[in-house]
Amino acid sequence: MKTPHITTTLTGGNLFGTLGDARRLLNEAGRPDLIEQMFDQVKTSQSYHAALSAILRTLAAAGIEVIGADDPDTSA
Repeated sequence: MKTPHITTTLTGGNLFGTLGDARRLLNEAGRPDLIEQMFDQVKTSQSYHAALSAILRTLAAAGIEVIGADDPDTSA
């Protein structure tokens, strides 16, 4: 089975678009159980970068590779 992946820079983009892509990928990966948790983490995030980090962590937990993105919490 091919590993689902998303190609994005995850900087300065549309958070709702990224969230929708992540939701779709979680469904495709058979991990819809992580969607509500991801949405909750994004809703309670204090910043755009924290929200992106929550999305990245959720995708990583599902084994989804994110191409072209550094974790916003560790980027300079």
